[in-house]
Amino acid sequence: MDEDNIEYRNRVLIKSITAEKSDDLAAWYEGISDSYKSLSDEAAVDRGLQAQPAPEGEGYIFTLNGEHYHHIPDKPETDQGINYLLDRVIPNLQTWTFKQEDGDRVDVRKMGITNPIVLYAKQEVVDLAQRASNARKDPRFNVVNPTNRPRGDFNEPMPEAFPTDPSMQEYEYNDGQPGQGKRNMEFREVHRTQFQIQFIWKPIPEEERLEDDPLKVASEESENAETSTDNTETSSE
Repeated sequence: MDEDNIEYRNRVLIKSITAEKSDDLAAWYEGISDSYKSLSDEAAVDRGLQAQPAPEGEGYIFTLNGEHYHHIPDKPETDQGINYLLDRVIPNLQTWTFKQEDGDRVDVRKMGITNPIVLYAKQEVVDLAQRASNARKDPRFNVVNPTNRPRGDFNEPMPEAFPTDPSMQEYEYNDGQPGQGKRNMEFREVHRTQFQIQFIWKPIPEEERLEDDPLKVASEESENAETSTDNTETSSE
């Protein structure tokens, strides 16, 4: 895997995480489009799980706003845009437990996390600015000047979901060239997907957690499928 190419990295960036207490989780779930919920159900079935039942009662609604640049041209079904989220991120929020890359296995659905759903995912082509290879050994990435915004599903506006990031510099151009002081930068187009995911957490005390997953469809094939999602790196600001 070409780790120098940002589009081949298994990584998502979480820009913000919020939690809201709700007395009626069923109302939240009923307000979500069936087509969005069905995509999460399909992801669960693909990993050898039964579709998760609708939540009830009270609990917390978590909202993740983030972005990723993963885009492998010959793998549109699993490694581009929203499909990357459905293949890598959503299954990790549906699994019973999750094995951290450099740590122990942690509880996920076992501790009460359920019903992860992609509510928004918009892919666009943007210019990636990185220091020229002769200026810095390890490129420093930045994203500037969005262009060519494809339209499709999951493109409803998300006001204030992605506030301006002061670390993202805007570059001035003169006759198509970077302004003075910026000539050590190299530019190329990459695919960025901004997204919003919500999920439910109904806390389960550790002493009350079940050892066996009640939604697991017992088979060697499903066990292999579940563990295949454990390699996506998540970072937050």
